[in-house]
Amino acid sequence: MSAADIKQKLDRLNIRANAALGQNFLCDDAMIEKIASAAVGDGKTAILEIGPGLGALTGALVGRVPRVTAVEIDKNMLAALNAEFAAEIGRGELTLIHSDILKFDISSTEGEFSAAGNLPYYITTPIVLMLLRNAKRIPRMVLMVQKEAARRFFAKPKDKLYGPLAITAQLYYECESLVSLTPASYYPQPDVDSEVVLLTRRADAPADIDPAAFCRFTESIFAMRRKTVYNNLKPLLPAADAAAEAIARANIAQAARAEALSIEELARLYEASGKHN
Repeated sequence: MSAADIKQKLDRLNIRANAALGQNFLCDDAMIEKIASAAVGDGKTAILEIGPGLGALTGALVGRVPRVTAVEIDKNMLAALNAEFAAEIGRGELTLIHSDILKFDISSTEGEFSAAGNLPYYITTPIVLMLLRNAKRIPRMVLMVQKEAARRFFAKPKDKLYGPLAITAQLYYECESLVSLTPASYYPQPDVDSEVVLLTRRADAPADIDPAAFCRFTESIFAMRRKTVYNNLKPLLPAADAAAEAIARANIAQAARAEALSIEELARLYEASGKHN
């Protein structure tokens, strides 16, 4: 589907792309197929699609996996999708849900599922963190994000982008850049380049560390980046000497800052703190 095709379709449906919702529609068929193939994988896992929009990626996914659940916030887009995919909905291959993805109850999706979507730039991090908190149920993610945001998945200690997203993503997933996209790949064209990031759950992902609890823990440890780990940990472990003892058990310097710690060190500190709720 070309940019002209998308414009024509929007005009026919009497719909405008909503800039407030970050609506930029992918109009590169080769890239759509590349993204869909990465999301489908072996074809055995259901897919949660975030923001299907006009359904370009949806059409490349349905029928190739047991089920696609697509969550769309825009009621106009939802009406168009319901009309276009009526047959697939009738066969149970596609479920459309009218919801803000950040308010969607992931627990309502049965079993394991992969995640795919063109994430709105302004809420990329909250969406990714929501998905990472459910890492044990999501074997793979294929996410289109702003190129700058993509760097967060690969950040290392002492990088200003190193934080809960990078740490949780790398603890549970192998992260790789699948493809870069210029504004010309979209209609309307955004002002920034984009990147598709593929996350494949690691075979050695820790089974005994709950991703939601670990993610909350890292958010607390990074709450005040310039403070020491000890000072950030004290509010979590208010008992006398509890924070110092946890840091000692994790074999970490008390004066260290979270941004300087490796993922392995942070995982040890999480375990040593015993603060798993």
